[in-house]
Amino acid sequence: MIKSEVTNNIAKALCEVQKTALFALTDKENPFFQSKYADLSSVWEVARKPLTDNGLSVVQAMDISDGGIIVETTLLHISGEYITGRLFIKPEKNTPQGIGSAITYARRYSFSAMIGISTEDDDGERAMGREKNKNKGIADYLIAELEKTTTLSDKDDWKKKHTDEINDLDEKNRARVIAAGVAHTKKLTAESKAKNDSESEDLKELAKDIFTGHIND
Repeated sequence: MIKSEVTNNIAKALCEVQKTALFALTDKENPFFQSKYADLSSVWEVARKPLTDNGLSVVQAMDISDGGIIVETTLLHISGEYITGRLFIKPEKNTPQGIGSAITYARRYSFSAMIGISTEDDDGERAMGREKNKNKGIADYLIAELEKTTTLSDKDDWKKKHTDEINDLDEKNRARVIAAGVAHTKKLTAESKAKNDSESEDLKELAKDIFTGHIND
């Protein structure tokens, strides 16, 4: 932690802020864990007025470090006093989406810790590295989405939409999703043929499962 030489004013102001019930609303869904969490906007919403009423503001900046990102959070007082903390986080995936998710996650945790905001945060599973539970949750979600498809074209859309997520699963859970995909493809194909539906021929190529490359008649 880095701070200004004098912190009398900022300490007094922060004390006034923390007299308020700073509890962020857990209203965002995490479909992989069937849980809720408070996102960054919810955290800001609960803190914005208490902060500004007491002459405080928060600045968050990002920097790159070896293999990850540093989020620097500074609590400022109108007197010029400040307190700064730094948090290192490593994105799960080195993609714009993965980096953005990691930054948002770090900003939310840094901000909450700096101000003293409480949340019920089941979304923390991702950052705590509970890979086994995460992969099972993702696989369950993908299979549930697959089973909602009722035509071969719907199933093909599901396949295209979730291919990257399937490929990123561990071996056991990827096999589960693949098996479900093969079984569901056969089911939809049989239903289509039973209905004498032209979709059976027109979409036969699309219906070929990406995991097996063929359909058993």
